Amino acid sequence: MRTRRQEGGYVLALCIAVLALLLIAATFVGQSVAEAVAVARLHRDNLDNEIRIESARSRVLFLLATAPRFSKGLGTEARTVTLDGRAYAMGDGILVSLQDIQGLVSLNGPSLTSPSVGRIERLLGTYGVDGPNATNLAEALLDYRDPDNLRRLNGAEDAEYSLAGKALLLRNKNLLDPLEVSRVYGWSGVASLWASDPITNHVSAQKGTRFNPNVADWRALVAMTGVSEEVARDLAQKRRKGEIDDISGLVFAGGFGDPFGANAFVTTFPAASILVTIRAHHAQWGFQYLVHHVPTETASPWRVESVRRVSLPPVSKPYAEFPELPNLKALGGPLVPGPIKLPF
Repeated sequence: MRTRRQEGGYVLALCIAVLALLLIAATFVGQSVAEAVAVARLHRDNLDNEIRIESARSRVLFLLATAPRFSKGLGTEARTVTLDGRAYAMGDGILVSLQDIQGLVSLNGPSLTSPSVGRIERLLGTYGVDGPNATNLAEALLDYRDPDNLRRLNGAEDAEYSLAGKALLLRNKNLLDPLEVSRVYGWSGVASLWASDPITNHVSAQKGTRFNPNVADWRALVAMTGVSEEVARDLAQKRRKGEIDDISGLVFAGGFGDPFGANAFVTTFPAASILVTIRAHHAQWGFQYLVHHVPTETASPWRVESVRRVSLPPVSKPYAEFPELPNLKALGGPLVPGPIKLPF
């Protein structure tokens, strides 16, 4: 008898394999298309944010160049924009904050002496860096700034940077930008300095030594005045709530206004330089502009000294809860009517 031929079923298996491959390919293509669409939407949102931020920037520059200034900020007693970094709504989902540069700890301002070390050490202490570690970082900063190659007792010069493989990072000059502090020996390795509230939020690269406690956050108050963290937090909170208008007398003992006195570096009047941060409410990035404005200056009535794109933490409250940024008319009108004469 002829034996029965056994069917292998390879056609069915082949069909199933082909269908599985087609399904995998379709899934991959669909996922790629979805990712491409998401990226396109993200680019579109970023472009929309940049357009709105650019519009807001022009409005803020106009306000800084025309609004009157007094001890409490921009405007008059009737309506004031404070310069302590609090956020204001500008409409269309845009937030802006204005920070008087005198409310920050200047990395270039203090002289290269022991008082400078104390201020930097106290600032580092607010991040949990204290004792010998704070001294090492503070003296490394001063060695980074001075023009010589003589190492302080706990500092760092050419030998230390070379051993760390960072010989090209040492400039022996003043910092050009607050972010440059990450180049200083040992600073980038301290994680707490670069977490949710990085130290660059509280320092500046300005050469001036003047300090305005009424626009400073609690970390800068601790650094510049020597008060405890608890007292500094309490004073900053009460000032923001409007319970205390002027805290200068509470953190500095003695009189003010004497150019030769112990408090000669203390001021309550806004500086010529304002740090402007503009962001969209839902975005975790924005732009920072350091604007220098002096109408009587011979070089220019105003200028943007630096621009950088920065990462920002998520906003903690709804957009509707932010106070609206007043316009020029609400702030009392222009400071000086008439044209400004330029030297060219």
